[in-house]
Amino acid sequence: MNLDLKIISALYKQAKPRVASLGKVDKDKFEEYFNAAHDLGNEIKNSQKWVKLDKPNTKMKSPEIEDITQELPIFYDLIYHAFVTDSTRVVSLEMPYSFNTSVLDVDRSYHGASHHGKAHGALEMMLKIETLWLKSLNDLVSNLKST
Repeated sequence: MNLDLKIISALYKQAKPRVASLGKVDKDKFEEYFNAAHDLGNEIKNSQKWVKLDKPNTKMKSPEIEDITQELPIFYDLIYHAFVTDSTRVVSLEMPYSFNTSVLDVDRSYHGASHHGKAHGALEMMLKIETLWLKSLNDLVSNLKST
């Protein structure tokens, strides 16, 4: 047990006798809090072990990013390989709002198109951009489902 977990355990033991006088809701909240702190400590301990392990190899080639139509599918491919090789169990991807949209035949940025005011041409631009995003996401989910 590492030092952080020892501290959490010591605090739990010191606080436990005082909890007896609490109501059920407060007792439950106390247990929930300390269980969450203990679980987090275990996750940190396990992640520290993982950092020292040799990482799995993947056949994914280094990307040569040229535009969003190539960039987004590559990010999703990277996420796929990270899951398949068990390199991670959690990913986070921020969708860029400023990127070259001319490859999608859109003459304004995503951010600019998002302020469309329901104008017909601007809505079509948003449709092109968001169709690319959703198609890429669908490809990732389909790949994960088939694995």
